[in-house]
Amino acid sequence: MKLHEYQAKGVFADAGIPVPDSQLASTVDDAVEAAGEIGYPVAIKAQVQVGGRGKAGGIKLVDDAEEAREAADEILGMDLKGLHVDRVLVEAAVDFTDELYVGVTMDRTEGKPVAMVSTRGGVNIEEVAEEDPDAIVREHVDPAFGMHPYQARKAVFDAGVDRDVALDTASILSQLYDLWAEKDATDIEVNPLMVTSDGEVIAADAVMNIDEDALFRHPDLADME
Repeated sequence: MKLHEYQAKGVFADAGIPVPDSQLASTVDDAVEAAGEIGYPVAIKAQVQVGGRGKAGGIKLVDDAEEAREAADEILGMDLKGLHVDRVLVEAAVDFTDELYVGVTMDRTEGKPVAMVSTRGGVNIEEVAEEDPDAIVREHVDPAFGMHPYQARKAVFDAGVDRDVALDTASILSQLYDLWAEKDATDIEVNPLMVTSDGEVIAADAVMNIDEDALFRHPDLADME
């Protein structure tokens, strides 16, 4: 089961992973009101489960109420790669200086979960893996013991993440692994994990897919479907 961005970010926030202030809206008026409460600039983001929303016109950065109304009116109701957009996430814009990628999935070849880190965040990570596989550092985890803190730090430093934010990035990677294991996820990732001008890291996007056969253990997640 795929969670929407706003749902995954709710799970992330509950786990202590920093996410931007945001509100869900299903009408243009609600989106404009939410933007005013959050404070400009904001991003208005279509809530559909496809990649490349920005390139397809499903994400717009706005600076005032007039632009927010225009963007929400354009995105709500649009057809985005075959999916109808009926909700948008109105989210505080992040003043960022760098974009990273962190994620956890199952490496079926190795039979182990694998944590991944890259300094090539903000772009399609599948393309990065195909064009420059060395740009993604992989750290396999023994599920019997979980991710050790040193493994998270090693992955982050090996990827070349700036030392000023390396430990915070490693902490988020560890939190993602804990969520992956606890929630019976198949994939979990942040792309991009933005480094702010204040030297903080924040999950500007969120992907979380859950093993449907395990949903009976997670009624709170099952209710999101």
